[in-house]
Amino acid sequence: MPNSRNGVDDLGPGRRGVRRRELLAAVVASAWAGAFAYRYVDPGGEEPRTTSPTAPTTATPAGVPETSSVKLDVRSFGATGDGRTDDTDAFRAALAAGLQVRVPAGTYRVSPGPEGSAIPITRASTRLSLEAGASILLDPGDLPGASIISVSAPDVTIEGGTLIGDLAGPQLRDGEWGHGIVVSRGGDRTVLSNVAVVRCWGDGIYLGGGVQDVALLECTADGNRRQGLSIVSAVRPLVSGGRYVNTGKYGRALPGAGIDVEPNPLRGEAVIDATIRDVELSGNTGPGLLVVGLGGRAEVEVERSVMEKNASPGVTVLGRGASLAMSTCTSRSNHTGYLVEDTAGPVRISDCVAERNAAQGYLLKAADTGLIGCTASDNAGSGVEVAVTARATSLTRCTVVGNSVSGTRVAEVEVWAPATRLEKLVVRAGSPARATFGISLRPSSGGTLVIDTDPPVGFPPGHAVSDLRPGTAKG
Repeated sequence: MPNSRNGVDDLGPGRRGVRRRELLAAVVASAWAGAFAYRYVDPGGEEPRTTSPTAPTTATPAGVPETSSVKLDVRSFGATGDGRTDDTDAFRAALAAGLQVRVPAGTYRVSPGPEGSAIPITRASTRLSLEAGASILLDPGDLPGASIISVSAPDVTIEGGTLIGDLAGPQLRDGEWGHGIVVSRGGDRTVLSNVAVVRCWGDGIYLGGGVQDVALLECTADGNRRQGLSIVSAVRPLVSGGRYVNTGKYGRALPGAGIDVEPNPLRGEAVIDATIRDVELSGNTGPGLLVVGLGGRAEVEVERSVMEKNASPGVTVLGRGASLAMSTCTSRSNHTGYLVEDTAGPVRISDCVAERNAAQGYLLKAADTGLIGCTASDNAGSGVEVAVTARATSLTRCTVVGNSVSGTRVAEVEVWAPATRLEKLVVRAGSPARATFGISLRPSSGGTLVIDTDPPVGFPPGHAVSDLRPGTAKG
C-alpha cells in the first residue's frame, strides 16, 4: 500500500507510485539469451510538492539592502556553515530578501519545511551561488522523502557547490523520493551549472511538471540511490557535460540509472526534444542511459557521450513511445552495449562504438531501428544481434570485428528478424577467431537484403556466412 501523510496520498514526499510500479515491474528485458533479466520501474509518479513556503520569520539584518541587484551573503542572515547548526532559516530569509544569494565555503546543514523542501526557490530570476568549498547537507528529520532544493519559478540559476543527501543516514524506510534538486511546474529556463549532488535517497536531480528549456551544465550526480537524473516531464531539456555515475552504489532503488528519461504513463506526460551531450554515465547499477516510453512520449538526442562499466546495458531504449537519435557515443565494459526493445521508433544510432561488453555489442529487438557507421569489437556475445521482433532493421557501413570473446561461438552478426537490410558491412574474425560465423542469417529472417557487402574475412571455409533461410534474396 502507498504511504500517505495528512490524508494526502502522493509521491513527494509521501510516495504514491505503487500502481505505476506494479505496471512497469512486469516489463522484463532479456539481454543475453535469457540469462539476464532487468526489471524496469518508474522514476516517479506525482512530482514532488513545491508549494510556496510560509514567509521566513527571520527579518532582513540591519544594513542589508532588500534588493534584487545586490548579492547577499547567507551568513549575514545567520548561517554558520559549521555542519552542525541548522541554517535553514538563514537560507530562506536570504532568498526572501534578494534575488542574488552567495554561499561562502562551509558545510550548511538544512532541514525540510512542510512543503517538502529545505530550500524552496519560488521567486523568478533568483541566483543561488555556492562558492568553492561550499556544501549543503540535508537533515531529513521526519520527512525522509524531502528534497534539498526545489525550484518552482522561472529563470532561476543555481551554480557551484555540493549538495549532500541523507543516504548515509538511517535506512529503515522505503520509497524512492528524497531528491537533491527538483525543478518542476513553473521552473522554466532554470540553469544548473557546475553543481554536484551526491548520496541522495532518491534522485540527484529531477525534472518534472512540463518545465521548458531547463539546462544542466557540467553537473555531477554521484552515488544517488535511484537515479542520477530523472527527466519525467519536460520540453527541450538540455544536459551538457558532467557526470552521472555510481547510482545505486551505496543503496539502490530501481532502475538505478545514470540518466532516466521516463514519462509517467498514468498521467500522459511527455519528454520532448531532450538533448544530452558530452556526458559520462558510468558505474551505475542500472543502465547508463535509460529511455522509456511506456504510454508517454520520450524523444531524446544524445551526442559524444560515454557509457562505461554499468551493470546493465550502457544504453536501454524501451517502450512504444520512445525514440532516440544517438551519435558518436561509446558504450564499453557494460553488460550489453546498446539494447533497443519494443519501441515504435525511430531509433538511429550513428558512428557509435560498442566494445568489451559482457554480452552483445548491439541487441536490437524493435522495428525501425538503424545502425549507421557503427563499430562493434571485443564483445563477449555477438557484435550485433537483430532479434526476430526487429523487423525492417538496417545496418549500414558498420564494422564488426573480433566478437564472441566468451567462447560461445556465436556469429559476429546474427540476424533473426525478417526484412533486415545489411549494406556495406565490414565483418572480420578476431585473432584468434572466436565467432563460428561471420554473418548468420536465421530461418525467420526471410526477405533480408545483403547489399554491396564483402564476404566476412578470417573464417574457416563455409563459415563466412551461415544462411539457413529458405528462399532468401541477395543483392
